[in-house]
Amino acid sequence: AATLGTLSAVPVIDFKEFAKVLTLNVTAQAALLAAFDPLLKAAEHARVIGITSAVGRTARAYWGVYGASKAAFENLLLTYG
Repeated sequence: AATLGTLSAVPVIDFKEFAKVLTLNVTAQAALLAAFDPLLKAAEHARVIGITSAVGRTARAYWGVYGASKAAFENLLLTYG
């Protein structure tokens, strides 16, 4: 699951909404990784597949909230294990 949030310029970001986007797009994913970690480590050929976005790597005007969440999620995936 993921959420986009409102597209807006950085100076007018709604930080309550930003927190919700980060919760769903990053924190929930971290919780899932933690919950399934024992099963993943026990499996012979376990794989974790995460859906990220190009805006997590390449800035796009008004996409800061979503882009930041996807960059964080991508980093989380790259450091898992």
